[in-house]
Amino acid sequence: MNNKIRIVFVESMAEDAWLRPVVKDVYKAFKNSEYDLFIVGGRKDDALLERGYVNVKALRSNYNFSKVTSIIGRKGAEATLNPCFAEATAIFKVIQPDAIIVWNGLLGHRAIYAKVAKSLNIPLYYAEKGLLPESWYIDPDGINPMSSVARRNLQPQPSKDTVDELRFKLGRIDTDGASAWEQPKRNSLSKIREQLGVINGQRIVFFPGQVDSDSNVVLFSNNFKDSLDALKWLVKDLPEKNFVLLVKPHPKGELTAEDFKRVIGNKGKVLSDINILDAIELADCIVTINSTVAFEAAIRAKPVLLLGEGVLSNRNFVSNYNLTMKADIQIDICIEDYNANKEGFHQDALSFAAYLDSQYYLYRNDFRKIANLFKSMLNGSKPKKKIFDIKEAMDFFHNTTFKNFVRFYMENFFNTLRCIWKK
Repeated sequence: MNNKIRIVFVESMAEDAWLRPVVKDVYKAFKNSEYDLFIVGGRKDDALLERGYVNVKALRSNYNFSKVTSIIGRKGAEATLNPCFAEATAIFKVIQPDAIIVWNGLLGHRAIYAKVAKSLNIPLYYAEKGLLPESWYIDPDGINPMSSVARRNLQPQPSKDTVDELRFKLGRIDTDGASAWEQPKRNSLSKIREQLGVINGQRIVFFPGQVDSDSNVVLFSNNFKDSLDALKWLVKDLPEKNFVLLVKPHPKGELTAEDFKRVIGNKGKVLSDINILDAIELADCIVTINSTVAFEAAIRAKPVLLLGEGVLSNRNFVSNYNLTMKADIQIDICIEDYNANKEGFHQDALSFAAYLDSQYYLYRNDFRKIANLFKSMLNGSKPKKKIFDIKEAMDFFHNTTFKNFVRFYMENFFNTLRCIWKK
């Protein structure tokens, strides 16, 4: 049996169009490499899903993990999650990975997989979308404000050439109108101003909607429960004569344009078909819980007021929410402080972005960089002795052996589940 280092990549348990190409890239990066790769997810068919893909949906149909619940005696939400503890532990025990990467491992079933990895003392990494179009990253600490790159002591100082390369890339992004999510074509700014009904002396405040079920809002918005809650705070204190609100619903969000219109009333407009970059260029200030738009605005020399926690929270080129201060005052201060230090703040934002782009982010079809990143992460690691090779492990998952393994093994493992739950 070969004794390569074995990696498990836990993707989404449901279909995720954005993640699909990332998984394909990971497959290609590891093909004929010095590592063995398993992907754990919920897809049923894909031309690239060859050996090493563990279909969780198929396993769940083969074995009812909810049987674990009745024996442990949990109820409600805890009972719902306990089967996932059993599922993740059984899969990891069969594969015996030397490292585990979990996509956005802070919510739902993927968070349980991350917790089980920790309980089994398997090195754990987190992966998530980046702030630049088509980018993603792998981090040992977590995602967004929990990631290593969000730490206060990280002060990247890329070379002038690296920053210039980023400026060139931003020029192409601006021309294409590209963003983290698909965008409509760019439009005439004068036409958009006319749509908004902006009069002389009014400042445009851009509020981008977010996906309220995403970890960015659920875990990293201590001041506001969701996008509408934040927007209500904003609307309440913005006098019409001084400000006009521009709101764009998130293309993947649960809220509609009508939901936002009911909140902003006559204090602004909801434009679903505006390109994000046009909205940023028009705005005097961007106000957001922690949307990617904050980053996109900062690297284009725009004032940003963050209402939640994000990867930019500790950066000097954004302002942070003040619990005791009204919205209009915070926006005025944000704009004035930024304009007083605009050149330095913009340079710092570009330096940070250049660091992310050159040293931290992975991009579509960059197989070599993906492979090199894994190599550096696992440098010096020695593979554990494995019970099964890849073919044997997959055969194990695909026949009744796994069903019997779960049935009998789990009876000796319930105490472990209780310990995991308490951690």
